[in-house]
Amino acid sequence: MKILLAVDQSDAALAMIDAVLGRRGWFRDAPEFHLAYVHPPIPLGFATRHVSEELVERYYREETASVLGPAQARLMASGETCLVHGLVGDPAEALVHLARAQGIDLLCVAPHGRSAVANAVLGSVATKLARISPVPVMFVR
Repeated sequence: MKILLAVDQSDAALAMIDAVLGRRGWFRDAPEFHLAYVHPPIPLGFATRHVSEELVERYYREETASVLGPAQARLMASGETCLVHGLVGDPAEALVHLARAQGIDLLCVAPHGRSAVANAVLGSVATKLARISPVPVMFVR
């Protein structure tokens, strides 16, 4: 089973990893873990007027490593390995694209628990994933 763990910089994301690791026994075979962080896009036209495209790409790589580092360390401390994915774009759409491309069986996310009004105004990655994901989505609080 391939499990995609969608991670951001929140404590909730790390707690989600702990919760999923604690449920490894749910699965017949040892899961193959994938970690993903989706960076919001920087408008390249604007950015490259001030810095090179290479510098923007380096920023994405460094930011991704910074965000995924603690999550990857948590998995490794529990004896698991993982594939890491740094993505850029709309979080829900990028995660769905990755899930399809990697043959993911389960997508795990940690919703941030905003109110219904906040979700209506700001939108919710978790809500959008529930609507558009071709694979089951497990929400872990």
